[in-house]
Amino acid sequence: MHAPLAKSIFLAVLGGLAFVPLSQAITIRDDTADSSYVTLGGDSAYQAGGYFNGGFGGTLIADPFGLNQYVITATHLIGSAIVPGSTFTIGGNGYTVASYISAPGYDSSTQNNDLSIVRLASSVTGITPVQYYTGNAELGKTITFLGYGVIGNGVTGATVSPDGQRRGANNVIDVLNASLVSGGNLAATSFLADFDNPSGTSNTLGGVSSSSSTALPLEGSFASGDSGGGAFADIGGTVYLVGVNSYITTGQGGGISKYGEIDGFTRVSDFSGFIAQNVPEPGSALLLGGGLAMLSGLRRRRKIGA
Repeated sequence: MHAPLAKSIFLAVLGGLAFVPLSQAITIRDDTADSSYVTLGGDSAYQAGGYFNGGFGGTLIADPFGLNQYVITATHLIGSAIVPGSTFTIGGNGYTVASYISAPGYDSSTQNNDLSIVRLASSVTGITPVQYYTGNAELGKTITFLGYGVIGNGVTGATVSPDGQRRGANNVIDVLNASLVSGGNLAATSFLADFDNPSGTSNTLGGVSSSSSTALPLEGSFASGDSGGGAFADIGGTVYLVGVNSYITTGQGGGISKYGEIDGFTRVSDFSGFIAQNVPEPGSALLLGGGLAMLSGLRRRRKIGA
């Protein structure tokens, strides 16, 4: 359980905080080479990340039968960037979107329940899917999130057009339930991470005891074009999908991904039941397999009897 913020000054600053749904890419530290973020984005640990039409992200998740056809993304992309017949690109190959299902209760005014499952028409090959997280140990974990969109740094904000390269950035999960800050006008199903300035002057979530004030070596923020991309964390020695890029807040960064911006990620573990219900389960497949085997056996007996 996580208590509301203790410092009233923080509530005063963020009390009217609004969000901006992402349509963007990553902004980086102004004192760090962009090539380092490109290298992180290309790390094989995050090979399950891909993109839909327009560069918006999605993540191939593991399923019980190795079908490799299920992608987690953001609901606010459904019907625009993602429709049946559109393309999901991963590992250099394109796969057609067959269908999708969105978590019930999506609220476009807060981005609550901003998670959808996309089914591809064929299996992805040559890529290892990632497990999605079902636990509750995310707070304080370092995440790596991916993006293909607009480029910039914490001083300038997102200013440079996308170049087609995938970038990765790190941050620390500061708040697990975003509705506990800023008067409750952010999504309860999202967690937050702020873009800390290396100088230590922009710890926007500093009113939260769990907030990290130290900028990581590859600290970054969302920018335009990153919606739907995955946030990954190593928990207990396993890399999991823990979040989906959902929105940025218009805090100190002004909504353009400068230092002080707060990123909102849909918390995947909140939807583990929904995902399990809509991705093939072992029980149903075994039951189907058993039924087919029984039918085959009956046919063989009839042939022998004949």
